[in-house]
Amino acid sequence: MITARNGFGGTGTQNAALAYGGGAPGNVTCTEEYNGTQWATGGAMLIGRISIGGGAGTVNDALSFSGYGPAITSQTQAYNGATWSMSKNVSVGSFYPASGGSGGTSAIKAGGLTPAYTGNTEIYTCATDTCVGAWSFGGNLITGRCGLAGAGTQNTGLAFAGNNTSDANTTCTEEYSGTSWSAGGAISVGRQFLAGFGTQNAA
Repeated sequence: MITARNGFGGTGTQNAALAYGGGAPGNVTCTEEYNGTQWATGGAMLIGRISIGGGAGTVNDALSFSGYGPAITSQTQAYNGATWSMSKNVSVGSFYPASGGSGGTSAIKAGGLTPAYTGNTEIYTCATDTCVGAWSFGGNLITGRCGLAGAGTQNTGLAFAGNNTSDANTTCTEEYSGTSWSAGGAISVGRQFLAGFGTQNAA
């Protein structure tokens, strides 16, 4: 990468990926785009943050939401492949939640620290890629936690692992139907601050 850092957000695919924000140290606004071979500089975020909240979408149609920078934030920023713009805030700001979705038109955020452990779930919906969508509440996670990973979409989501106390990592997996979460198969080794990609049935 051009700028080494931690706590950044990411989305996209193996050959068309996006990385944004993070700490190097301190909150940075840099955005980088990956083409399968190398990273290139993208448009800077409007407000940098570390401990990125959630992210969804593609290199040319992405959302970054919530996170910590320098306090817990509820803001959402949208990326069009060149520049970031402000979108509608989430209702409950948190950091290290699970996230998924297709980006500019739909996303899901679940769990995180508020700073208490939460099972809060919010859904982002927008009719077109160019509109400013809105967040609404979905069914809460069964087990509130932070540092969990997410995958899937707004109506077929997946959340797994994470930490639900100050020192205990969980193996629990939950599947989202679009309205509520249900228990899935436990991950083999409980841990936190892991990454998740794919679909509900192939993650």
